[in-house]
Amino acid sequence: MRHLHVSIGIIIGAALLVGLLGQPLQPTAAAPAHSINTAANTLNLAGGGYINVPNAPALNPSDGLTVEAWVRRLDTSGACQTIVGKDYRTGFWLGICNNRLRFYSNGIGSLFDGSRAFVAGEWTHVAASFDGTTRRLYINGNLDAQSVRVSPLPVNTRPLRIGADVSDGFSEYRFTGNLADVRLWGVVRSSTEIRRDMVRLFEARRPVLDDELIAAWHLEGTPADIFGNHNGTPVGTLSFNGPAAPPTVHDPIRAPRLGSPPAVDGHCRPGEYGSGALRKQGAQWVLARHPDGAVAARANASVSSSTNGPGRSEEKSST
Repeated sequence: MRHLHVSIGIIIGAALLVGLLGQPLQPTAAAPAHSINTAANTLNLAGGGYINVPNAPALNPSDGLTVEAWVRRLDTSGACQTIVGKDYRTGFWLGICNNRLRFYSNGIGSLFDGSRAFVAGEWTHVAASFDGTTRRLYINGNLDAQSVRVSPLPVNTRPLRIGADVSDGFSEYRFTGNLADVRLWGVVRSSTEIRRDMVRLFEARRPVLDDELIAAWHLEGTPADIFGNHNGTPVGTLSFNGPAAPPTVHDPIRAPRLGSPPAVDGHCRPGEYGSGALRKQGAQWVLARHPDGAVAARANASVSSSTNGPGRSEEKSST
């Protein structure tokens, strides 16, 4: 009789699972679309405005540099557009050229291009780091490209701008689209740290971040730095009514979305569902392997020597 009860329990349990899993799993209906850690409103730029942050010594970090932002680009032409700039001719600059991520680690001659193309209208997290020896570019927390360049970290007296750069006499390379949660760190952040924190909004300085996170601009409704040390000023035409950035919760959802009903065999074997968690990316669920991420890291850096750069030989394309 005991064996019969066990058998009946297994059959009923399997039937329930098949019924439940007949449709792709969804997050629970009770889960809010945006938590308190979500950038519910974002900076909206149409190429006519930007945020200006006055220069300060802290904006020229000496021990390491990491720049991060959430980006939603609307123009996927080859034109160069600025995410964060502190005069690409003498300082650092992070933006998009030829629809690829571009980073100037230390003025003219230091341009460095990524390899992944941007998709119009899609939120993408970008990051660039430099420690005086190696530059790295990240897309959605995954290494996009890296290159060795031995040089000092940049130091200048130019303002930092979000959505534009200091004019080089030809253009300010203004951004068209939406920007959110721009951060400047005084350290080189690892891919693990970038992935962990790209889905978090820092509201206050924590002891572990002292002297590391220099400034963070949520851009939800004001150009203020969350610490109040490097507040920006709007210049030109802009608004803070852009679409919400991706939901940012402290721990990403880890529930699978399956393309077809799974086979229920009563077993759960090690490695059966891959080597990592399943995480939401847009409307799909993708495998997020750790520590290397969901997308294979690519180290085939494309160090451009094209004519799209500063000055005559490296002037950024503004067409």
